[in-house]
Amino acid sequence: MKTTAANQLAPSFYLLLVISLLVTIGLVGCGKKEEAADAQNKEKAVAETTESEELMTEPELITESPTQAPSESITEEIGEQTQEAIASLEQTTDTLLNDAAENIAEAEDALSEFMADSPSAAIAAEDETQIAEQEDLSEVVKPTPDLIRKVQQALANAGFDPGAADGISGPRTMSALKSFQKQNNLAEGQLTKETLQMLGVPY
Repeated sequence: MKTTAANQLAPSFYLLLVISLLVTIGLVGCGKKEEAADAQNKEKAVAETTESEELMTEPELITESPTQAPSESITEEIGEQTQEAIASLEQTTDTLLNDAAENIAEAEDALSEFMADSPSAAIAAEDETQIAEQEDLSEVVKPTPDLIRKVQQALANAGFDPGAADGISGPRTMSALKSFQKQNNLAEGQLTKETLQMLGVPY
């Protein structure tokens, strides 16, 4: 009975052994085929990459570089914006300077007109005229030593020879004074206000 069971199991065992061998051989064969296919695919990919790299020249690589192109466009855009800002600033500065120059000129004109039309200026001019009209220039001034000294100096400066500026009204001083008065069509022989004004001597 034991022998019969062993005999019955033997073919099954052999069958299992054969199947397992076949499966193992099949798997190994399939694995080798897959490895060979993978190796062929890798070789094709490397060959295609090499060909595409050979076809692509260096300038094309630079042009197609995704990082470099945006950088150049950003730089150009910043440069254009900077130039526009500088031009706008120059235009604004020129406008402000022109406006300031015009405002200064207008202010100067307005000030000149105000000063010309100013009542105080007109009054001052009238006062001087009235004083000149009211004052009698032919009036004789009392000669003091200090006044005579100033007259002598003024005559010497005018090119006449009154002698030394000593404050004494001597013959040379009187001769120089008469010559000056004659030359300027003034009343001669007296020290008048008109003569003192012509000499520039305050009285």
